[in-house]
Amino acid sequence: MREEAAKSAPRHEERKGASEYFLAFVLLHTGCGDEVIEARLDKHALACWCLRCDELRIIGDPIRG
Repeated sequence: MREEAAKSAPRHEERKGASEYFLAFVLLHTGCGDEVIEARLDKHALACWCLRCDELRIIGDPIRG
């Protein structure tokens, strides 16, 4: 029981899902054309990169063990 109480609530990104955040990223960059790249960093992290405006967004937690 103590172990469960000590855990913090999951971050908003983890609860919602990386695919939904990637979709939002793509929709925000629709004016940039087809220059958006998605790369899975690991089981819990996704990188989204817009080549045209050079914005990089990491979704999830790449350091989580």
